Amino acid sequence: MITYTHSSFTKAKESNNEDKYGYNETTMVVVDGATDKSGKIWDQLTGGQIAADIVVETCLLTSCNGMELVECLNNELQKKYKELGNKRAESQKKYRFNAVFVCMRIQKYGVEITQVGNVAYRIDLGEAHLNSGLLEDLVSKTRANYIGLTNDVSGARRYIGPLLKEQFYFQNNENHVLGYGCLDGWPVPKKFVITETLEYHPQYIEIFTDGYYGYPKICNGSELTIAKWEEYRSKIEQRDPYKIGKTSFSLATKADDDRTIVIGKQR
Repeated sequence: MITYTHSSFTKAKESNNEDKYGYNETTMVVVDGATDKSGKIWDQLTGGQIAADIVVETCLLTSCNGMELVECLNNELQKKYKELGNKRAESQKKYRFNAVFVCMRIQKYGVEITQVGNVAYRIDLGEAHLNSGLLEDLVSKTRANYIGLTNDVSGARRYIGPLLKEQFYFQNNENHVLGYGCLDGWPVPKKFVITETLEYHPQYIEIFTDGYYGYPKICNGSELTIAKWEEYRSKIEQRDPYKIGKTSFSLATKADDDRTIVIGKQR
């Protein structure tokens, strides 16, 4: 079996990091959790932290992929709702924890990839698989336009607040153009579960969250380090601190976010 060495880094925008990662000889997983709109704290953890913990732990303990993996993860979220007594989650989406993720399974023949939401990945320093949705683009452009017209950076989050509070309506809604996929304990439509089979073992695997606002262009694999990723983000901070798309790879719904990168290099 081909094996990989791993390097990783995660940093919270504030005290509660809702990104999470894990890896072993056969699995690499990165998760971006999101708290339900109630903002309630459960056992000193946010809903996003709870969801991220469940996804990482379950991915490392199982071997399934694709829809089977998504169903397994949602079953574990359901168990947690019952354990915590979160009864409102069943009837109201705004009370559901949720998470997006990428899981890589190293197989004898290659790699199986499962992706739900905008946690991204890159294989052998090529173009990244970003999977950002139309809703995310709409909200980030609304924020950027507001800042561009008013120069009111601190008020931008408040301005897009109504959009953020109502976005749960589009959560796993395959019948709306703004629909997007995430794990929340209920079925995820197949169209939102991205799978890919690599029938070879890549030299390099990178999985990262949207707190990097893009990814560094690297031509030489020997330069693929956490430091390169941090250097890339530092340059964005200097050139486009409000993330309104002037020089950064993409627009954003906030000026700062949790960030996580996991790198796998074939031994």
